Amino acid sequence: MTSVGSAYDEAAERYRDHWGPVIAPTALRLLDRIAPLVDRLTDAQLADVGTGTGILAVTALQRWPTLHATGIDPSSGMRALAHHHADAAGVADRLSLLAGDAQSIPLPDAAVDVAVSSFVLQLVPDRAAALREIRRILRPGGWLAVVTWLDETREFDPLHRFDDLADEWDLPEGEGGYDTEPFASVVSAEQELRDAGFTDVEAEAQTLEHAFTPAGYLALLENWERDDVFDPLDEAERAEVREETMRRWSDLREEAFIWRAAVVSVIAKKAAR
Repeated sequence: MTSVGSAYDEAAERYRDHWGPVIAPTALRLLDRIAPLVDRLTDAQLADVGTGTGILAVTALQRWPTLHATGIDPSSGMRALAHHHADAAGVADRLSLLAGDAQSIPLPDAAVDVAVSSFVLQLVPDRAAALREIRRILRPGGWLAVVTWLDETREFDPLHRFDDLADEWDLPEGEGGYDTEPFASVVSAEQELRDAGFTDVEAEAQTLEHAFTPAGYLALLENWERDDVFDPLDEAERAEVREETMRRWSDLREEAFIWRAAVVSVIAKKAAR
């Protein structure tokens, strides 16, 4: 099984170009949930757990000019992209980037006013331990805001047709990536945070929606979602698969390429002593 950090090292630019834009709008809505806290603070400290390319941390730094943020990620490739993003946005002087993961955050106790995390908690081997670790780094009265997947399967015809093609043509199968464990439900998400010691827990179901073009979705398959299928192929073989995929999609209407997935957004508080 490939470690999460090394997997994202190898695919950091693919993530940035193909997958990051799909999930970014939903991730950024977390900032609206923490706004009532951050708006009233001066020199607030934020931790972005699993910062990836830094989209959440950098946007927060742009939104609040006195904010300081620490991005934690196990992937050196992702941290490099986050640094580049922060530098381009003119906020690199207020962003620290540290190697670490959600179960072992390299910050002292009660170090930050708010912690955010987007599409990360489904990846950690021990989510309960990760939630306790995030609670540890929060100051009393601080808040956590997270968003990640709900365990819900939705049929997506373009993907179904591509997988049928892969089976029929006996295309290569990769070694797989890493295990994921979405929250089972909104209720269970709330309960997991309460079990980790959080109070004032509020969770809500949301729908992540992204309108692909056929070419855009094919690029996502090739570079992210089904890269294990494409990577072993030479360029001529890739071209043949692309052509056949587009042929099989040719009768699909524009609406068929609107991808929807269930997510849960949660905000919770570390009780003040």
